[in-house]
Amino acid sequence: MATTAILRNPAALATPEVGDLFARAFPPGGLLGEWKEAAPDFVPWVLSPHVRIILGAEGGELRGLAVVVLPNDKILPLPQVVHFFNDGSVKMRAALIDAVLDICREMGYDRFQAINGTAKPDSVWARTFRRAGAARRIGGILEFEVREKKA
Repeated sequence: MATTAILRNPAALATPEVGDLFARAFPPGGLLGEWKEAAPDFVPWVLSPHVRIILGAEGGELRGLAVVVLPNDKILPLPQVVHFFNDGSVKMRAALIDAVLDICREMGYDRFQAINGTAKPDSVWARTFRRAGAARRIGGILEFEVREKKA
């Protein structure tokens, strides 16, 4: 059986179980770099009223993670799923997505956006969230290198 919970205690980040989940969810070479270096930056996110970090458990182990950033102004008008990780079953993925949908509903939203920060194609990301409904592509994220100024 897959279950989810919102991470509300930043001290949990230092536990081996939660630390191991985050290390798997944010592998070296990814956007965050080494998890141990990024861990302190998650403390304000755990405490923020505008962020929900969802932990998923299955078979007595933490297997999934979703990070939802809630709007606090008109600049980003919808909840944003900025990270999603599941190394559990299809039921674990469904439980994480249901938790995201519950948060959106509780906050009065009927839509959310998911940011594909992986190297996988958007079609894979759209399939991941198909439980929520059909995806509508509205843009993309491009990364650019900042080079030295030319003389």
